[in-house]
Amino acid sequence: MKKIALLSGWIEEREISLKSAKNVQKHITKIHKVDIFILPEDINRFIQGYDDYDLIIPVSHGKYIEDGKIIALLEILKKPFLFSWSETHNICMNKYLTSIIAQDLWFTIPQHYLIQDIDDIKTCKIKGRIFIKPNHWGSSIDIGIFDNITKAKKLIQTILKYDDVIIQQAIKGREFTVSVIGDYDKKVIPIAVTEIITARDFFDFKAKYERVETQEITPAKINKKMQTILENISIILYKKLKLKTMGRIDFIYNRGKFYFIEINTIPGMTEKSLLPQALLYHGYESLGEFLEEYIKSI
Repeated sequence: MKKIALLSGWIEEREISLKSAKNVQKHITKIHKVDIFILPEDINRFIQGYDDYDLIIPVSHGKYIEDGKIIALLEILKKPFLFSWSETHNICMNKYLTSIIAQDLWFTIPQHYLIQDIDDIKTCKIKGRIFIKPNHWGSSIDIGIFDNITKAKKLIQTILKYDDVIIQQAIKGREFTVSVIGDYDKKVIPIAVTEIITARDFFDFKAKYERVETQEITPAKINKKMQTILENISIILYKKLKLKTMGRIDFIYNRGKFYFIEINTIPGMTEKSLLPQALLYHGYESLGEFLEEYIKSI
């Protein structure tokens, strides 16, 4: 039996993070001693007692954990942990930078602009509808689709108070996500391609977590060629960006092209989350069975 600390909480998507932590705890507590630290409230308690734990599992979304800050602390403390190094989290949380890396690897990305000041919107030359989102935060908060810059200006100003803004071409098409497991320097396996169908304008918080007008189809109803393309792109990105344990990579398909959207380095781990469902599809009996493979190696 090992003693394991789960780090969860913070503000962005806090409720989902805590549900994920509770689910992970449920799946591994039969074998191991598991404590949940809710951050930032429990940060001092964790610092005082971290050395009592054999393994740390970060289970949260957005800033401070998924962007690598807490992971960097674990690296300094030299404590074993699941998921990627802090540098990988930091890069993948930066949507603009990740898109540039994908483009440099010759993958297709939507036309996009980085806005750091309201006057920067003058540089945007996108024709048609535009997608607005924060550059560093998660993919469910302060996002929207607009017909033009003028209509988007209020949201852009709101985001600029705390982050840079991504203005991205709003591509209408089929949305896919590829669930991947493994470590970049060992064996990497794409375990499922899921198609996400929503009647909403985009896969927002309600569509993602409340399942409002949403279908998640695993395996996606696509031909073998499309599946192979998605899996190959995902493997390359996963390895190049040095992901570990698990991750999800999102795409939109339009007119014969797969557009890379973003990478999730700490996917949701509730019972209904995409990656735990992909694990079941791949043949694991539970999320706990998968995590136990990593826990045993510590």
